[in-house]
Amino acid sequence: WEDPQPHRARAEQLYLEVIEAQQRILGPDHPETLRTIYNLGSLLVNQERLAEAEVLLRQAAEGRKRVLGPTHRATLMAQTDIAYVLRRSGQSREAEELLRDILGHQQTVLEPYHREIRGTLNALFTLLVEEERFADARPVMAALIEILEYDAERDSASAEAHDRYARALATCELEEFRDPALALRHAARAVEMSQGRNPDYLLTLAHAQSLDGDDSQAYATVTSALELLPPDHEDRPTFEADRARFARRDGVR
Repeated sequence: WEDPQPHRARAEQLYLEVIEAQQRILGPDHPETLRTIYNLGSLLVNQERLAEAEVLLRQAAEGRKRVLGPTHRATLMAQTDIAYVLRRSGQSREAEELLRDILGHQQTVLEPYHREIRGTLNALFTLLVEEERFADARPVMAALIEILEYDAERDSASAEAHDRYARALATCELEEFRDPALALRHAARAVEMSQGRNPDYLLTLAHAQSLDGDDSQAYATVTSALELLPPDHEDRPTFEADRARFARRDGVR
């Protein structure tokens, strides 16, 4: 095991040096300068340094708004990250307001089923569920399900698209959106397309099987997924917790 902290510190220092040079040579509002500021903010988000990250992300977002406009995808991307930081910092109302503003812009300039609209709907739904505002979350999930269905039902649908749709149908916090038959069909297709080598797709299939009442098969499926994960994988506890839950429901030993 190697401590990543020295590498992160070096990356941060390099970003600061580049920003200083870009501000001096290109100017503070040059798109490349703003991109580097945004990238440093993203690095700090990954390090859970949320307050520092918010300052940089707001600097990038405001600069992009001035230079590129309020509806440019780069502007909206920076604002999306700000909303994430706000939610993680406990500022849910501010995050919701920003996400709804972003969504309005995206729905004006992007195709109806664009992946960035999907991402914003997912972030907004997550926030509303965390707040237990299920009535407000319902129309958001309905819009999200429509996009997921569109992506998954296309002839060219990827394994990832099938998995996303299946996972929503199998695990949605709002029971009215769950559909075991559809979840099974799309989860199985994702597993088939990945030749059974993607543990995340197997976990989705396990959830679909459990929703369909077959916890014994769900236990077996998630066991297969665990066999694909390294012993020290960060997601392993989640898989093991799900397997334990399937076991309790079915009496598996």
